[in-house]
Amino acid sequence: MKQKAQNRATREQLAILRQLNKAGVRYLAFGDYAMNAIAPARAIGNVQLWIEPTRANFERLDTAIKELYGPRVLTRTNPALTDNPQAKKMLTLGDGPQRVGLYPAVNGFDAKEFSELFTRAQTNRAALITNRGKLDGSVAYRQLAVTDLYQNVRDSTAYHKAWNIQTLEKYADDNRIDLTNVRGKQTVSPSEVGQPTAAKQEPVRQSTDGQAKKPAEGTGLKPGTGKLVRDFDVIKRELDLEVVLRDYGFQLDTKKSKPSDDRTADAVAHL
Repeated sequence: MKQKAQNRATREQLAILRQLNKAGVRYLAFGDYAMNAIAPARAIGNVQLWIEPTRANFERLDTAIKELYGPRVLTRTNPALTDNPQAKKMLTLGDGPQRVGLYPAVNGFDAKEFSELFTRAQTNRAALITNRGKLDGSVAYRQLAVTDLYQNVRDSTAYHKAWNIQTLEKYADDNRIDLTNVRGKQTVSPSEVGQPTAAKQEPVRQSTDGQAKKPAEGTGLKPGTGKLVRDFDVIKRELDLEVVLRDYGFQLDTKKSKPSDDRTADAVAHL
C-alpha cells in the first residue's frame, strides 16, 4: 500500500536526501524517522536509512557523498559490509544536531529482502516547515511500508518501542491496513517491551476440569490477536516523562524541581 505522507527534515537532511536521489542510491527510511511520517507531532530527529548492501549501490552512495562533502575518507562506505551486513550504523552524514544515519541492514529482515521491500515501499515527501507553517525544499523519499515498519519496530530495542507499536496499530486500524499477517508476529507484554526479540505469547493454561483458561485480565493483550493494547495508567507509570520531554526539545529546570524521587511530577520544563 503506497500512501503519501508529509515528514519534516532540516535543510541539511533535505540536501542529503536530494543528493542520494540524484545519484540513484536505493534506500529505505525506517525506525524513528519513518515513524515521524505516521505520527507527525514528533520532533525532527535523525534520519535512519537502510542502504541496499550491494557493491553497485555502495558505489552510487560514495559518488553522492563525494559530491556533497568531497573525497573524505571517513565518509566512504566499506565494501566488505555487502558480504555480511549487520543492523548497525555504518556511516553518519551531516554536521548539524540532526543527521542522517546509514545502515546496511535493519532489524526484522534479512538484507537479501531489500529489493522485495523496496518494491512495496511508501513514497513520502520530506520538507522544511517554516515558522509560518509553509513547506520549503520538499524532497521525495522512500520508506518501509506500514506492515514492514511494524515488523521492524517489533524487532527493535528502542526505549519507546511500546509507543511506536501502539501508534502503528492505531494508524493501521484508521487506514484499514491488515497487520495480522506480519511475519513472526507474536504478542508482547508491557514488561517485555524493549527486549531484542518479540516476547512469546502467554500459554493457555488448563483448569482442573480440562477446560482452557483465558489469560488473566490486565495483561494488556487483546484476546485472539497479536496487537499490543495497554492500559493508559500502565503507560503513565512506566513512561519516563523527563526522557519524552527532552526528546521534544525541553530541558529540566533543576532550580524549580524538588529533590525527590518523583522529579518529573514537580519539575518545570522549558524551551
